[in-house]
Amino acid sequence: MPKQALEPHFINGDEGKAFYSDLNFDLLGKVAEQVTGEPLEDLYNKYIFKPLNLESTYLSKNDSRFIPIHIGKELVHRPMTISSQGASGAIISNSTDLMKFLKAFFHGELFSPTHITNVTWNKIQYFPLQYGMGMMRVKMSRLMSPFFPAPEILGHSGSSGSFAFYCPSRDLYIVGTMNQTEKNPFQLIYQMLDCVD
Repeated sequence: MPKQALEPHFINGDEGKAFYSDLNFDLLGKVAEQVTGEPLEDLYNKYIFKPLNLESTYLSKNDSRFIPIHIGKELVHRPMTISSQGASGAIISNSTDLMKFLKAFFHGELFSPTHITNVTWNKIQYFPLQYGMGMMRVKMSRLMSPFFPAPEILGHSGSSGSFAFYCPSRDLYIVGTMNQTEKNPFQLIYQMLDCVD
């Protein structure tokens, strides 16, 4: 197979630019394993799962106990794919544990809150999402959302339709999943925010 030359999206270090890639999370997981000499599963248990009392959260190992994911109406059974993802997405959890994690994250129970209060936000390829310190930020102007307010939300969403976001202006946490890769969770998130306005 001939070697292909890939064009960069931008020059590394260009201010305000980022390109989302799960590979970055996987590399970070490998760095953590190399530095500590411990497997990723032990690190998650030691520093996150046990301290936060996450009773239904674990690192997947070719396991099919999770709720199936859909692409449109088609069921996607992919336990081996999820298991191979490592630090970029092999964690299986439920909404109760995800809510515990999200609150602990923003309350500084995992690391110093200064890591998330002084974030430089970078534009990524999925407008209006921005990225910084491993978090997504959605911040829409009134022009982009003329019919209902769309306050800033911070957190992350996944390819399976899962989401965990915090709305600072309302001090509100929202977690859940659609188990659907074709639907964007942000419309649902903003509808829920609108309900508690």
